[in-house]
Amino acid sequence: MDNFIINQKDIEPKEVPALVLAYVGDAVYELVVREMLVGRGMTKVQQLHREAVKYVRASAQAGALFALEDILQKKRWPWFAGSKRQIWYSA
Repeated sequence: MDNFIINQKDIEPKEVPALVLAYVGDAVYELVVREMLVGRGMTKVQQLHREAVKYVRASAQAGALFALEDILQKKRWPWFAGSKRQIWYSA
């Protein structure tokens, strides 16, 4: 499943809008969080959901980004700073 979505349309990753990449990245991150929680032995779906939301909500992701700010390479930080300015709304 290597780059499945991108390979289907022969799209270069650089051609994909940043918000689309963020959308896919959020899904991947949520799967990692869910795997971590299940790996910790959580088995109740309601508890899994509540705990996962604590990690994947926008405010938690922003907090993690700011915690890593000093670690990020100077040349990459402007990209992350630009991504913070992207605002979108869902119905």
